[in-house]
Amino acid sequence: MDPQKIATMDWLLTSVLAALIILLVYWLSVRRANYWQDRGFPHIKSTPIIGSCWALLRAKESFNDMTQNIYNQLKARRLQYGGFMQFSRPVLMVLDPELINTILIKDFTHFEDRGMTINEKIEPINANIANLSGQTWRALRYKLLPTFTTGKLKQMFDQIVYCSDNIFDYVNSKTEPFEAKLTMQKFNLNVIGTVAFGLNIDACREDPETERFLTLSIKFFYPSLKTILKSFFRMCSPKLSDLLRLRMIDDEVADFFTHMVRDTIAQRKQSGQRRNDFLQLMLDLQEKDLKGPVGDNKEADREELEPDEKEMMNQARHLQGSKEDAMMTETRVIAHSFIFIAGGSETTANALNFCMYRLAVEKQVQTELQNEIDSVLDGQEFTYHSVKKMTYLDQFMNEVLRLHSPAGVLFRECTRSYKIPGSDLTIEKGAMISIPVIGLHNDPDYFPEPEKFNAHRFSSPPPKGVYLPFGDGPRNCIANRLALLEMKIFLARLLMKHNVILHQKTKMPLKMLKKAFFAVVDGGIWLQLEKREHDTKK
Repeated sequence: MDPQKIATMDWLLTSVLAALIILLVYWLSVRRANYWQDRGFPHIKSTPIIGSCWALLRAKESFNDMTQNIYNQLKARRLQYGGFMQFSRPVLMVLDPELINTILIKDFTHFEDRGMTINEKIEPINANIANLSGQTWRALRYKLLPTFTTGKLKQMFDQIVYCSDNIFDYVNSKTEPFEAKLTMQKFNLNVIGTVAFGLNIDACREDPETERFLTLSIKFFYPSLKTILKSFFRMCSPKLSDLLRLRMIDDEVADFFTHMVRDTIAQRKQSGQRRNDFLQLMLDLQEKDLKGPVGDNKEADREELEPDEKEMMNQARHLQGSKEDAMMTETRVIAHSFIFIAGGSETTANALNFCMYRLAVEKQVQTELQNEIDSVLDGQEFTYHSVKKMTYLDQFMNEVLRLHSPAGVLFRECTRSYKIPGSDLTIEKGAMISIPVIGLHNDPDYFPEPEKFNAHRFSSPPPKGVYLPFGDGPRNCIANRLALLEMKIFLARLLMKHNVILHQKTKMPLKMLKKAFFAVVDGGIWLQLEKREHDTKK
């Protein structure tokens, strides 16, 4: 078809969709105008139709800005929680750490879904544990937990080290400064391709196929206006979205990754090759489901687990479902492969981007980290256990994630009506809960002088319910242990041999793009590496 006709049809579809959204949101807004007031909840006034999202729509503030502003308004009134409207959907923001901890962990069964309804038949590639709900999510979450135990992470260690050193070679081969975010995305795609799928991906290689892989991986997190409108439409009316068969992920992105994973599975099955990676675990689960009973997790039981892993497994013991719910079909293998590649790549790359920035501007911190790395290694081999001994590196990571959290807000949907402890108020089934991570992380009541970078504040653990870079409870980020290990290995290998220097191309002070859902630096962060005079041995 003629490209001009395709562009015209695309514009017409976007316009029709926008008109439908306006009509739908207006109708719902009239019905729900006094939702929180009628139920006796403290609340902030919202504008009809758009709720508290006017500045967001005008690109005057980002989603994180909006969350922080609502948090500040409720905090100024000394409220533990308060309602607002996110377009036509009622949302209750919870500020009280004790109640947050109760929602995420103790009374999790009332808030186990994230509120993003996915139709697996219409869009199978989006049906992963990040989006699934109910019994299906429960069963698959439990089955996939053994992927990220200490034993599995140790097996990935050498491959992550190799990918780290490869990136340093790539950066050092060029004379010009490098943009940190894009470079971190390349590194992370190399890691995920290697440790999760056994793919020989080198995102630094400059050829059309690799460029397309990188571009489409990034495109998932920078959707078009049409995709954003479809997401709002689904949030307002899931049933009508299903009737119209609306898909959230760009067709080009979905088709590319579906074919890539299918080809990898076919090659592996044809050759009979087995690898110790995420894809193999899913294929083994698929084979086991076809042969016999499902729902157990004997592999994890056989491993020697660390205390936090035992707690994670205990929290998930009840997450077992029926055979149909738990089946690891080929479409589910593809869906989980996709979110691992696209989702994991963006969040980890963004965190590393800000790690590099902090190293460059906090010279004393960089020196202190290098001193710790030198002291721990002291000419010894670089191992999993040596990285675990780097306590200041751990504190540094925690402080970066406090100031630059992967997600500024956590959403939970009330799946069973819930009476708030110590009150006469009841959160009704279907209401959304907003947990303002960015507000909590910048609250001086929990983190004195929150604008200052102070890694030593994490020399003791913060109170429960105030530090949530990966969420908490059974619905936290399932791959957070891998992400942290990957970042620590990268930073330790980097600082063993290099100093990180901020280049003048970086616009200071940093400004975030208002139109981005995640924290995106206007103009990017530009850096250079300088060889250290003292070079720590491997």
